[in-house]
Amino acid sequence: MSAYPVPFTVERDGAQRLRLRNASDEPLHWVRVETSRRGIAWAPLTPRLDPGGWLDVSVQGPELARDTRVIVRWRRPNGDEYLYGVAL
Repeated sequence: MSAYPVPFTVERDGAQRLRLRNASDEPLHWVRVETSRRGIAWAPLTPRLDPGGWLDVSVQGPELARDTRVIVRWRRPNGDEYLYGVAL
């Protein structure tokens, strides 16, 4: 089994806005976000994110940089699920 590179690039507009862009060559399925600790993230549940497509994420909470991490979950076309943590 070889390593699977994270398919996202992360564009930031401060700690409260992220844009996750699918930089891979494959569509990603059921992309969703959640947070750890105290912050709250909002993004639409995305059944399919095509290559080059993006997902805008809004995050709110106290002391985001110190106290919150955004967790991105998705499935590859083969059904395998992955997680990626983004520090704010």
